[in-house]
Amino acid sequence: MRSVFTKRAKRYFTISQLLLLAAVLFSMFLPQSGFTFAVPQQVEFTVKKTVPNGSALWVTNLGDRDTKLTVGTRPFNSTAQERLYASEVIAGGKTVRLDDSLPASFRSTDTLFMRSHEDVATLIAPVDFPVQRAEFFSSPRRQANGQTESVPKWVRELGGIGKTGNNVFEADGTGYAPVVKGQTEIDKHYVLGAGVSLNRGNSSVEFKLIGRAGQTIKSLVLSSSTRIFWQAQLGEFVSGTDNYPSRIEMTVLNGAAQGFLSIKDGESGKPLLLPIAPLVGDVSFQARSDGETAEETHSAIGGPRLEEESSVPVQSGSGGYAYFSNGIYDGRGDLYTYNVYGAPPNVCGTLRLIRYTPGNNGVSEVTPNWICTDGNGQAQMGGNGWNPSTDQTAQSIRIEWPNSTTTVGGDYKVDDITDPDIAAAQTPGFGVPIPTDFSGTASDRKWGSGFKFGSGGWSTIRGTFLNVSTGRYYNGVSYASFSEVSFNGTAVPSGGGYDINWAVTPPPQAAHNSYDTYEWCVYSNDYFYPCFNCIYFYGPR
Repeated sequence: MRSVFTKRAKRYFTISQLLLLAAVLFSMFLPQSGFTFAVPQQVEFTVKKTVPNGSALWVTNLGDRDTKLTVGTRPFNSTAQERLYASEVIAGGKTVRLDDSLPASFRSTDTLFMRSHEDVATLIAPVDFPVQRAEFFSSPRRQANGQTESVPKWVRELGGIGKTGNNVFEADGTGYAPVVKGQTEIDKHYVLGAGVSLNRGNSSVEFKLIGRAGQTIKSLVLSSSTRIFWQAQLGEFVSGTDNYPSRIEMTVLNGAAQGFLSIKDGESGKPLLLPIAPLVGDVSFQARSDGETAEETHSAIGGPRLEEESSVPVQSGSGGYAYFSNGIYDGRGDLYTYNVYGAPPNVCGTLRLIRYTPGNNGVSEVTPNWICTDGNGQAQMGGNGWNPSTDQTAQSIRIEWPNSTTTVGGDYKVDDITDPDIAAAQTPGFGVPIPTDFSGTASDRKWGSGFKFGSGGWSTIRGTFLNVSTGRYYNGVSYASFSEVSFNGTAVPSGGGYDINWAVTPPPQAAHNSYDTYEWCVYSNDYFYPCFNCIYFYGPR
């Protein structure tokens, strides 16, 4: 019988086998190269153009890969047909100006709809805005040596600002922070800036710098398809001039957000970060969650009314604004004061807060006549500065005045003076077999900063593995690196806390020999202080 595999059939069979083999080999490399057979899912988001005409529109590719934008003036699921605009390629991490290439009809519309294969952010601001100096932060990146980059202080502050929910705003919510420096000075230079945490995808906020006469000095709109932290300078201003700002306002157009105003003295250079807090007549995310209405909270909170001009006398008609001079977090050696601005003049107020200290899970404290304002409605407590003396956290901090109004602003504070501890569960020693796990526990004293992991957190878990006998570190394949290589670990609970369990995947047992000595180390940290623990396995074993 003649074989069914003729020469031609055999040739085709061989080719098909080679193609199949090539596909298998190619697929083996896909996870390492980052490619995928599936088309990347597109993200869609909306950009509201509320700033004056003549402003520029920039777009930032927040991803690592190149992308293109598809732009329209109607939702993409709209039945109405329209011509869409396709942008040029935007490289990963790059910012480009978009408005000068859009069709004229697109520039005049109030809302744009965008699609991209990567997450993107847009900024609408004056043409001379220093957009290239703005900072984005999403999550810590892994560096070349295996360590995770540190989280900037301004990102940590944004997380603390929203901790209680009182300074978190949903769509249509408006908050403010007063420019507490330079209002009574002449010819002093201050650099003002803004920072924001966009807490959901497709979030958008509008910032306005407002002058004493109620005029808008500068405005911008930031939108993002994903959660993001952002900060930028708004400009340098000279006190005593007509265009010196009196406050910043932040309105959430979509999603949810919390933000700050930064004030940096042109001479000292140290920034003061002020939480953006509810305006009188507006309700924060926490208040909405508690079922309160604007009518219920109108007389109880905050800064100047939306319909009134921003002047010191007007601010004095409300509960005023309170803040800590050094931000939310303070450690050993730090000094800070508590300050009130724009409150009722010449009165004394009652301090109200909930305090958490070691062994105390929250006690409500009420201290009458704790702070007294001057004729301008200003006050300060702390003298030349308080120095933290214990681990403690305070929430719902506010001053209540005789007219029943209360301050807004700095409602959350953490002092931390204690180092955390970390320990491994594995048994080290002479002749001990190399373990298959590297894990343990870590603790930080309540109620300091604790461990916090994630995009806005400050803690990491990492491990290093050293062959002490050769002086070489494990590099993921073998003990061959002369420089330290770190490996990220995991924690439970994943978000952190004061007591956690940790684990780092160690080198396989086959990477070790029976006669060398090995050092396994684990590292972590709370907001201020590092901790580490190293265990040794001595040969021969």
